[in-house]
Amino acid sequence: HAAFEPITVVADAWQRVLRLTEDCGRDPDAMTLSLRVYLDTLGTMEPAKSIFGSPAQMQDQVAQWAGIGVRHLVLDPVARGGIAGRRDAAMAFAEYVMPSFVA
Repeated sequence: HAAFEPITVVADAWQRVLRLTEDCGRDPDAMTLSLRVYLDTLGTMEPAKSIFGSPAQMQDQVAQWAGIGVRHLVLDPVARGGIAGRRDAAMAFAEYVMPSFVA
């Protein structure tokens, strides 16, 4: 489980994990990469560690993460309005971004 790292760092580390897994005689396909990133509706967090922008931009960012092997995202919402603002950000992500990736 990676957290708040740029895509290049996660991609390099994941490839190393897969090589080491295989070297130990285990099946690399049995491994799952998860990632924690900011869901940043404010645009205040480091972009390389965030999902942000329009729904289309967020879909593109999620696709980039999936392209390096990420199979599960844990979102850490950053939004104005306290708990309600963070909930609204997560709900908007679920409505406008997730359908592109979840069958």
